[in-house]
Amino acid sequence: MSRKIAITYLFLYLSLFLLSFHCGKNPKEESFKPAIDFKLPDLTNKMHSMLEFKGQIVVINFWATWCPPCVEDVPKLNSLYNRYKIRGVQMIGIAMDKDSLNLLDQFVKINHVSYLILKGNEQVLANLSAGPLGKNFRGVPTTLLLDKRGQIYSRFDGSFDSEQLEESLQTLINQK
Repeated sequence: MSRKIAITYLFLYLSLFLLSFHCGKNPKEESFKPAIDFKLPDLTNKMHSMLEFKGQIVVINFWATWCPPCVEDVPKLNSLYNRYKIRGVQMIGIAMDKDSLNLLDQFVKINHVSYLILKGNEQVLANLSAGPLGKNFRGVPTTLLLDKRGQIYSRFDGSFDSEQLEESLQTLINQK
């Protein structure tokens, strides 16, 4: 009988030991490997990366102040962001202005941009071209919709259709 008790205790300790490796770990956290990652400054030079948005739906819009279709997208992005931010959707505009970064502050104020604007750089473009978009990155505007795991769910080259983006957003929001 004491041998059975010893085996039972050994099994119990071994089980507790193995379970302790998983304590405090959330499998969802471990699976967050964004398709696009960056470390970019906002307009106040505070640095941001995709890790800040872990577990959130994110819309990333690559744009420039000199690009007419990009400028046309700003009110659409403002509207979508103002409607969906309460549902946990994050919106990021990555400005790819090379020579006109000094115009960003003024542009954001004049156009009442309500979502996060980051200053892009050539490294971001290189990462996009070498990474998830491959050689298919056609320039600005390009809008990406990322799911809660940081993976690309939808991609819009050129000016996006608000209804299509909103439909994709709704689908992601309703997923469990």
